[in-house]
Amino acid sequence: MGPGGVRVTDVGSADHRADVDDRIGGTRPMIQSPDRFSRSDSGVAGPAPLRREHNPDVLAEWLSVGDAEAAELETSGVLVTEKEAQG
Repeated sequence: MGPGGVRVTDVGSADHRADVDDRIGGTRPMIQSPDRFSRSDSGVAGPAPLRREHNPDVLAEWLSVGDAEAAELETSGVLVTEKEAQG
């Protein structure tokens, strides 16, 4: 949900979208590039990442956060897991 409760897929400029496998039994709307080129493939190339899937790498590589500190961020509710987001 975006500002004001508007979903990005409900905006007129989001006419180029695809429903992709969310890897937990459903689909998730993703915006595709509206640009098309004669010699290039563009668009959504695979399933949607799960929430939290890239957190450990991003926290470690960009912010130098270790495993213990990342676990504390999850425990304290700063980071939301896919399971928590679903229900």
